[in-house]
Amino acid sequence: MLVGILNKSTPPVSYLINSAALEKTNYSTVASFINDGLTLLYAPNPVKSENVKAMLSDAAAFMIKAGKALLVFYPELIHFTCMAHALNRLAELVRAEYPSVNNLINNGKKVFLKAPLRVEFYKEMAPGLSLPPEPVITRWGTWLNAALFYADNFVKIKDIFLSLDADSIALRSCKESILGGHLVFIKAHFFMLAKAIMELETTQLSLNDSFRIIEKVIEEISLIPGEIGNKIRVKRESVLSRNPGYQQIKNVCYILRGQNQSDPDIKMKPSDIASLKFAPITSCDVERSFSAFKNVLTNKRHNLSMDSINELLVLYCNPIV
Repeated sequence: MLVGILNKSTPPVSYLINSAALEKTNYSTVASFINDGLTLLYAPNPVKSENVKAMLSDAAAFMIKAGKALLVFYPELIHFTCMAHALNRLAELVRAEYPSVNNLINNGKKVFLKAPLRVEFYKEMAPGLSLPPEPVITRWGTWLNAALFYADNFVKIKDIFLSLDADSIALRSCKESILGGHLVFIKAHFFMLAKAIMELETTQLSLNDSFRIIEKVIEEISLIPGEIGNKIRVKRESVLSRNPGYQQIKNVCYILRGQNQSDPDIKMKPSDIASLKFAPITSCDVERSFSAFKNVLTNKRHNLSMDSINELLVLYCNPIV
């Protein structure tokens, strides 16, 4: 659980204050965990419910339900889900719609895995060009970036694959899958998704800057032609409709721009709304904190209690404290 202080002058700094291994993961246990974390933060004083303004999480059903449960204790809370994750959901649909490109990406890296002669030939044919990237499932937008790599270097990569002897299943699959038309469409219409995800992962964006990125994506999705364009638009509406606080945080942005005067669903004082000027709309800090687990949960540690793990994680994730 990470917390930060909202301020109209500077972007918030995130601090890890609590972690736990939940025996059951549901809305009740998650809501209790969040309450316990806030109690720990304010101890020995009671939690000031009026100070809890925003909650950012992923879009899991139990997280959305947990946010609703917490409204009972924190009536001013706006709960919204990560927008970079939402854009990655659209990227996953693109991957599903282009199995041949997905096949090319999945096998492209395998062609050169543990094959030094092929790597040497690749470097001779394309000096200065990195090897084909391999998407990381846990990192947003990496599949699209891999597809864009093949689109940008299509001729070179195709010549290399066709010049190699097809003595492996991966190479034969690549030769059958390297179709330029699909890569052209992805490059023309989905480059903006990969770019937007990368921009949203940047820290210290203002709420206005973040929403300008989202608005540009929404506008460009409206222009994608054909059946795939219709599917992406349906998916876009589905993803946004499942974000419980999307409309509220969007209206906060409009108020900060001077485009809206008020919103009856936002139960905050004007000064509190102003403090949301740098509210983050992505959970990238949470994703980055996961790397600390690698330092704690190593093979050399066998007898750590959950309390000790929690304390170590707090130390690793909050080095300036």
